[in-house]
Amino acid sequence: MRIIIKNLPNKITELQIRSSFSKFGEITSFLLPLNEKEKPKRFCFIGYSKPNNVINIMNNSYINNSKISVEEIDNEKYKKYKNGEPDGINIGSDMTNSRVYVTNLPNTSLDIKDEIYKLFKLYGGITNIVNDSFAAIVTFDTHVSALKSLELNNCEFLGVLIKVRMYNNNIEKRFNTFFFDFKSIINQYKSKDKEVLLNLKDSDLGTNISLLESHLIAKTKDFLVANNIDSSCFTERFDKKVLIVKNYDVMGSISDSFDCRVSVSPFGSMALLYFKDEENARKAYKSLNCRRFGDKAVYCDYLPICIQKKKILEENLEVKQKNSVNKLIVKNVPFQADKNEIKRLFSSIVSVVDVRMPVKGDKTSRGFAFVTLKNANDVTKAIEYLGTNTHLYGRRLVIDKANK
Repeated sequence: MRIIIKNLPNKITELQIRSSFSKFGEITSFLLPLNEKEKPKRFCFIGYSKPNNVINIMNNSYINNSKISVEEIDNEKYKKYKNGEPDGINIGSDMTNSRVYVTNLPNTSLDIKDEIYKLFKLYGGITNIVNDSFAAIVTFDTHVSALKSLELNNCEFLGVLIKVRMYNNNIEKRFNTFFFDFKSIINQYKSKDKEVLLNLKDSDLGTNISLLESHLIAKTKDFLVANNIDSSCFTERFDKKVLIVKNYDVMGSISDSFDCRVSVSPFGSMALLYFKDEENARKAYKSLNCRRFGDKAVYCDYLPICIQKKKILEENLEVKQKNSVNKLIVKNVPFQADKNEIKRLFSSIVSVVDVRMPVKGDKTSRGFAFVTLKNANDVTKAIEYLGTNTHLYGRRLVIDKANK
């Protein structure tokens, strides 16, 4: 017997749901779908070993002031949800998952695995602990024990508040966003050019700043690729002999005091510090991270290890090109921006055929635009160059392929 529970409270946990429904029989399966932000959706699936009266008792009852509905679900419909249909549903709560992911661990050179074990063993048997810089994966002997340990989220551990959540192998690994403040962008121009760029009467001021930031980000990504670093495929492991430093340009000659090889990005705002051993890298990290130089702070971290992506087969690539479109949708467009500014932004990278900005009844912008390009290759190029972190009038543009 399998049921679907709808209209659950927004902030409910699997443990709370189990406590309400386990009294009706042995639970053999439990699926709690997650949205794109890894937050629980307001429904779940529970499987029982035997038929029972859970529907008669719990349907139209209340959980945390939310009136829930409980009904039986057939295998065919259940399989569609399980396979990710519809709407690319992400199924969270795997009953075979007995691991939790612990982050925000204290910054220390000591081995704290024993302290982690003492803290988490209160919730059940532990079979393995893997810890690295600021994070750890704790494996329990049962799924329920892992769920109970989520109570440790935001608890104090060795002087810091740790974060605890269920570990998910499918979580996409991302690097810190390449974002540069206004001063960093302007400093790339010579003093004479700044006067032209910062002309407040210039109608293209917003577009100029946006283009300059996008260029800065693109060059920084090229710098990382040249150093065999792919920011789109980082793992959870770190190379503790390499530091990546932001705002490196404000450090001055202090970098000469470290025994390391330095590779600086084209604009000088980011650098890679290669050390001979982990001990020297650790000392540099403690000396530099969050250290202020004038009115700016230097941020550094150990370099995440990246893995090589699998090459796409030529046949699949050809099929993809045939099915691709030559139109972009640009979301989160500032209301003060017009289509000429959008066109100028994209024209600096690719050939723009047309720009269309839908409007409301009062002729004001609806906050998005469609950009038609010359071909599908230009769409890919525009997304790669501008789609990472392009801002216009302080708002981050969300750029993606438009539907046919």
